[in-house]
Amino acid sequence: MSTIGAAISGAPRDQASRLRAMMGAVAQTAAPEQAPNAEPRCITPIVTIASGKGGVGKTTLSVNLAVALASIGTRTTLVDADLGMANADVLCGLAPTHRLERTLGLREQDGSLARAEPLTMRDIAVDAPGGFKLVPGTVGAATMAELSETDRSALVRAIDAVERDSDVVLVDTSAGLGGHVASFLGAADIGLVVVVPEPTSIADAYALIKATTRRTVGVRLALVVNQVSGEREAVRVHARIAGVCEKFLGFRPALVGWIARDLRVARSVRERRPVLLSHPKSPASLRYAVLARRLRDDLALRSAELVTVRAGRGLLARFGRSKARDLCAIRTT
Repeated sequence: MSTIGAAISGAPRDQASRLRAMMGAVAQTAAPEQAPNAEPRCITPIVTIASGKGGVGKTTLSVNLAVALASIGTRTTLVDADLGMANADVLCGLAPTHRLERTLGLREQDGSLARAEPLTMRDIAVDAPGGFKLVPGTVGAATMAELSETDRSALVRAIDAVERDSDVVLVDTSAGLGGHVASFLGAADIGLVVVVPEPTSIADAYALIKATTRRTVGVRLALVVNQVSGEREAVRVHARIAGVCEKFLGFRPALVGWIARDLRVARSVRERRPVLLSHPKSPASLRYAVLARRLRDDLALRSAELVTVRAGRGLLARFGRSKARDLCAIRTT
């Protein structure tokens, strides 16, 4: 099976050294008077999870992947960015007080949004079952799905608030080709496109990959095939999508994982409890665990080199997501 490393192949080591030197220079020249108060910050990888169509188990995968990563000692935050239709909190049996719109200084009121005191993602994050942090998404406010480009950019920047406490940040987006989906994919170290072995899902997954690569230069995408009978079926689905991508887009997205078709997953959704917790030895649970270990190993989670930045300022806002993404893709040896 292809590994995630094929999808996130990093810059050569000499370029990595230059990037580290550049980042050190930025930290030293941006605010020299605050150098004594500077603190070490880790470049936290961001993994965006998307799908071409709804109903493919994207959010279920996001929640269980967060549980799996937390179970192997990776501090994980899941941001539910399915704007207006978020339900990761439902799958976890939670009833949060604050939701994602508060990071924009808004709150839901009778199906619309009203002004409110802004909060950070760190402020609204809640402890989720399985040991990860969840930033609950917006429910029922249609205007969140119609955000301006400025507000979409503000949401992406708001992730800085939870990076400090995380070894990895997962972002569960809306299904389809919305502008905010492209924004979160463009900000990620890798985008996981979830697909099931159905013609409509395969076609829509390719459409998402095509639209994203044409809109965002340098975006890294890979496939997770969900609800399959086994590896052989997953490989066939991947081959169909990868072949078309190679022919028309000039690259083959990697197959980074597959999840077995498992009736216990649907049962866990009804029970509002991640299947990894209710049925840890089920076929789907075992595959979530494999995917988590692959992400941990190939993104070098918890082992990225520390860099020093001005206290209280996020690295991404200071230096730019693309440079940080290149650094994070390089495994520390």
